[in-house]
Amino acid sequence: MKKGTYSVQSDSLKVIQQWQYMGKVHPILLTDKAFENCKEAGITSLQSYVTWAEIERKPGLLDFSTYDVLVEKLLKHGLKWVPFLIMGPYYATPRWFQESEQSIYAKCLEHGRECSIQSIWNPYLANYVDHFISLFADHYRDRTLFESISLGISGNWGEAIYPATGGFLGEFHVHPGWWCGDDYGLADLRRFATKKYTSLATLNRRWNTNFRTFSDISFPEVKQTIWKDLSCEMIKAIPHNLKPMLKRIRHRWTETYGTSMTQLRTAFYKSHKKASIEKLQRWLDFVEWYQKSMTDWAEFWIETARRYFPINEIYLVTGGEGEPMLGADFSTQTKTAAKHRAGVRITNQNDDYGESFVRTRLVACASRHYGTYFTTEEAGVNRPHGVTMRIFDCATSGARGIYFKSIIGTGTDMCTNRNLTPGEPTKGAENLLRNMHHMSLSAPIIDLAVLFPNTSINIDHSIVGSLYNQCSALRSLTDLDLIDENMIGDGLLKEYRFLVILAGNVLRTYTLAEIRNWVTGGGILISANYLQMQSLDDDTNACHGLFSEYGGVKKVDRGYTLSFTGKRDKYLGFISDVVYNLDGNYPWEGIPKIHTHQEGAYVTRFSDKIMSYDPKIHLITVHKIGD
Repeated sequence: MKKGTYSVQSDSLKVIQQWQYMGKVHPILLTDKAFENCKEAGITSLQSYVTWAEIERKPGLLDFSTYDVLVEKLLKHGLKWVPFLIMGPYYATPRWFQESEQSIYAKCLEHGRECSIQSIWNPYLANYVDHFISLFADHYRDRTLFESISLGISGNWGEAIYPATGGFLGEFHVHPGWWCGDDYGLADLRRFATKKYTSLATLNRRWNTNFRTFSDISFPEVKQTIWKDLSCEMIKAIPHNLKPMLKRIRHRWTETYGTSMTQLRTAFYKSHKKASIEKLQRWLDFVEWYQKSMTDWAEFWIETARRYFPINEIYLVTGGEGEPMLGADFSTQTKTAAKHRAGVRITNQNDDYGESFVRTRLVACASRHYGTYFTTEEAGVNRPHGVTMRIFDCATSGARGIYFKSIIGTGTDMCTNRNLTPGEPTKGAENLLRNMHHMSLSAPIIDLAVLFPNTSINIDHSIVGSLYNQCSALRSLTDLDLIDENMIGDGLLKEYRFLVILAGNVLRTYTLAEIRNWVTGGGILISANYLQMQSLDDDTNACHGLFSEYGGVKKVDRGYTLSFTGKRDKYLGFISDVVYNLDGNYPWEGIPKIHTHQEGAYVTRFSDKIMSYDPKIHLITVHKIGD
């Protein structure tokens, strides 16, 4: 679909406030004053966690009183409701179901231990998903009550991901890992491999294995070091106020040494030809199946919800940063949602724009291109200045709406332990009111895309950190989108003039073929000599003749390639010079350079205006084009 189109019902933007977690609403949050404060702050809807465990505590015995009392108040005050339908996490599944033989918990490959989250391969679960959604839909028949329906299909808090560390009530075995070790997961992998290869001889040849039958297929070896296990426990114990500092230290380390590790990985890959490719093929098939399984589960949920809510907006809630072990293939999840007129809620923002925009940019880009809608969510609780930043991000990424936990206080937050006075506006509410007029559905003008290299990331997930750190730094120089191999395969690269390779250079042959076709059609490809692109399939012709042997600019039919040969710490500045081309050093017209913003501010172009955000003083400014 064409860039900038949206499959939405109206042009009004949504401002969603979390109002109810598990159990009954805080009494103060049911007072008329609390709802009046919501409306005065510009909030359009309130969100509740709606769990199967809450409404069916005993089989067939239904009780919606926990939510009915809130619905009555919403109708009285003219506010909308966002029910977050959650089923799968331990707190959302009834005790009677968990104690039944139909409860199948997710099991990790690292230790062979279960956690208290349902396996998405549980063969009994699908019928209960339909049962749960149908109960809810039948009870709340007034569809005008809902601003949207959010779906909580798995994960820690209902996200379309596998179990991860943090954010739990109660203690049980959980960590970032590969959560497919139950018997039903293994059976599904075998079905996937059988369908993909049909011939066992072909599979054994591609995987470098010697399975005698398809039923002998096993999971590839995964390793969880003692250090990783300890680090997960240490992370849980770190005070929240120290985590941002430690994260900055980690990012600085990755930024400084990440490209060196990329070189080492590339050298290792080149030194291991045939056997390495076979081992990688088995691993990549496993990751493909693992991510596809989560996408298929998400599609089942969306299809089911769409059947019961044919006219309402529906959001798939997803999270993480695109790490393979979490299972969220962002662009594919977005494309799948679009197929059913649904959108995506991406739940990983914080108070820092450089970190927040890049975590959501792949979903934002995919939503624009696949013609659907998305909203953003804070992972923790925004500080007041974070509210301002997120409004800028919403406006400049084309988000359909924005979700907060801190515009009106709801008491003590369960994740951060921050206490905000229930029912009362916060300083964040002041910033929301001050900046709300900046929010619009105008599509940003972005000429440059950075490659999200799925294949390289699926081989080595640490590439995500290096990529995001460099994107954050590059964003201070120019606006950018993220585009992955799936989107390139769908022909979406044609929407951009420039494509930049920042990290991860091992790609599928079809990706390289699409990039070559785009370049010959007039695209401008920017890479570096330490990121020489190569084909996973060992196709020596995939990149042959694409770049100049000596670096610099090379004309390729109607397009150009540039190979940067300088020091790594100069690469981002080089990209900026190439894109803007202010001195006319390159044979193309650069994108317009914006001189109206303060140094250090982030800037985005629209057809009629320039919008900027200065993170030092937390200020959004707008300059109309022509002023």
